[in-house]
Amino acid sequence: MSQQKQEKQEDGKPPFNPQYFGIQQPKRNVKPRPTPAPEDLEPLRELFRHQIESFDYMADAGLSILFDSIKPVQIHDSFSNRTLKISFENPKLFPPMKDRPPFVLH
Repeated sequence: MSQQKQEKQEDGKPPFNPQYFGIQQPKRNVKPRPTPAPEDLEPLRELFRHQIESFDYMADAGLSILFDSIKPVQIHDSFSNRTLKISFENPKLFPPMKDRPPFVLH
């Protein structure tokens, strides 16, 4: 053992365990799992069917209904004589992406 590890253990602190934090060590020489046949996945599809249909409805129509129900807000600044109007128009739902280019507001 190195001197640093011995000091940490002598202080009463347990050694760092990466699995405690959900960090998985890479496995060596592991064969990939075979892809299940489509008929084997049918019970899972049926189990999650309601959630998938609910999400699809929210993505297709629910967001538009929600944002249409929010009235625009107008704020008037009497000092500068300017009016700021805040509203939601044309909501869009994008698929999750790790690295998405910046969204440009029009």
